[in-house]
Amino acid sequence: MPATPASKPDACFDLEAEQSVLGAFFIDEDTWARIGETFSPAAFYLLAHQSIATAIMARRRKGEPADPVLIHGDLADGGNRLAADLVFPLAKGLGTAANVSYYWQRLLALQDRRVASVPDELTALSIGGALATEESALEGGTNRLPTGWPLLDQVLGGGFAIPSLNVMGAAPKSGKSMWAQIVAERHAETGGFVYYLDLENGRRRFIRRLLCRHARLGAVQVATALRTHQGGVFDALDQVRRWKSAKRWLQEKLAPGFLVEFTPPRDFAARIAAVRERAGDRQLLLVLDSLQKLPMNLDDRRAGVDAWVRLLERLRHKHDAAVLLISEIKRDQKGQYTAHEAAFKESGGIEYAADLAMTFTRPTAEDTAEAFSTLRVELARDCDEDPRGEVAAYRPLFPFFGLEEIEPNEVPSKGRNGVSSPRPIAPPLMGAKARFDADA
Repeated sequence: MPATPASKPDACFDLEAEQSVLGAFFIDEDTWARIGETFSPAAFYLLAHQSIATAIMARRRKGEPADPVLIHGDLADGGNRLAADLVFPLAKGLGTAANVSYYWQRLLALQDRRVASVPDELTALSIGGALATEESALEGGTNRLPTGWPLLDQVLGGGFAIPSLNVMGAAPKSGKSMWAQIVAERHAETGGFVYYLDLENGRRRFIRRLLCRHARLGAVQVATALRTHQGGVFDALDQVRRWKSAKRWLQEKLAPGFLVEFTPPRDFAARIAAVRERAGDRQLLLVLDSLQKLPMNLDDRRAGVDAWVRLLERLRHKHDAAVLLISEIKRDQKGQYTAHEAAFKESGGIEYAADLAMTFTRPTAEDTAEAFSTLRVELARDCDEDPRGEVAAYRPLFPFFGLEEIEPNEVPSKGRNGVSSPRPIAPPLMGAKARFDADA
């Protein structure tokens, strides 16, 4: 049976030298006198050759010759048929043992090279080594990726930590997709890199929201303005210019650092590795909307959800990324979507795995009410101060898919159809409103 090397670099293995040294013992009694002082099975790379060398040493220590018949018997009796079957071919295949010293020195040199190329695993586990690896990061403070929402960034100390897994549990129709999309567009616009997996909206709705928000126009306004403009009526010229400006903005500002797809890739981990390579040294933001629509075994959704969470835990560290994962939350016993740390749907591990767990809920689902969504931090790591509690409220800005961030205590007690005191006008904080005005 032929001996084949294992998966080691060819430069650290020499099959001919190993065969020559072992064969020399079987044809020349003087071989032990020439190399026996330094002879060691560890110098051989193939395990079968190591076994033969061990059997030769055992016989020589007894003062017995390295007879191939005896060595074959020792190996066969020990149950090592692979090594035993190599003995006679080694004895017959070598014509001379004159160069055994040269071959032996070659094996010793190769052994030294192999040892030098393999790190000491225990040394790598040293706490001192861990400090050396992490020292600059520790002393430089936690690297942060700004979300662009001032109130949230303030309580987090600057934004999402890098790396981190940030989970937002949200009620239906609460504005979670708009909120996440605004975070992504701001990051790409300021020089970061975004990978966005959108399983909620589809390509057309996704792009429409980006452009309408930047142009500060509703979809109907855009269609009407373009139709009248093409018909030779120019009373909507400003709206047409804003729409064209939004398209240029998308191509020039977002496209270089914004990747989006609407069906899950077959190999998600491989996709993220390719994304990290494309991103280079830019801060990487991964957005997944939403967790419950990722591919999984529908017969055991809890296990499927937790498997995705574990994968994202691993990928955040491997690729030094901030992950924003949108998740559904479950109803309470009264049928309401109540914000709390155990509200994440179909998961027993999100609240333990996440570096930041947030909830995003609306107090009412009535279409006629001015519905403010409230953002709460439920759990957080790597913050100098405890950020838990209500952080901000978000008012939808119609008709262009915007959000305005305000202090939670500024939310009016009644909707726009009820009677309430006028709310103080807060500075517009959605989607860089001031920037859009400047572009208009």
